[in-house]
Amino acid sequence: PAPPVPVPPPPVPVPTPPPPPPPPRPSWQCPESASAVNTSTTASCIWTNGTKGVLMPPKVGDYCDYISQGYFGYTFDDTAIPGGYSPKNYPCPKGAELGSNSKPGQPGDWFCTFNEESTGGKFPKGVTADCTKMMKGVFGYSWPKAADSLVME
Repeated sequence: PAPPVPVPPPPVPVPTPPPPPPPPRPSWQCPESASAVNTSTTASCIWTNGTKGVLMPPKVGDYCDYISQGYFGYTFDDTAIPGGYSPKNYPCPKGAELGSNSKPGQPGDWFCTFNEESTGGKFPKGVTADCTKMMKGVFGYSWPKAADSLVME
């Protein structure tokens, strides 16, 4: 009789590594829910209610004094306050994080804030918040064009 044919061992499965994280968003590139607006001296990232998935409640407050610390956005009353709104009906734009200062059973505010982690990149050096038209559903940030390639330290 013929000798038995050796059977090779079954292949060992090799785990598939997870895909690498996406590279950080360049500081001069606007987050995807914002529009880029440029002049000869200033670059801006602007969010406009009703565009690019931005759906803001009719009454919002600005939360723009902290952009030098790396975050800004807007607030709105929660439903525990008469005339308040729910983030289920008015979700934060893509790239913003939802937060709240309310305690169970007590009125408070919802916050939609943008920061370096939520937007996927740093804010440009020299950035300032532009929230003067917040009640009209338009807000954003601007920076001098000479600082395009620089980021906040």
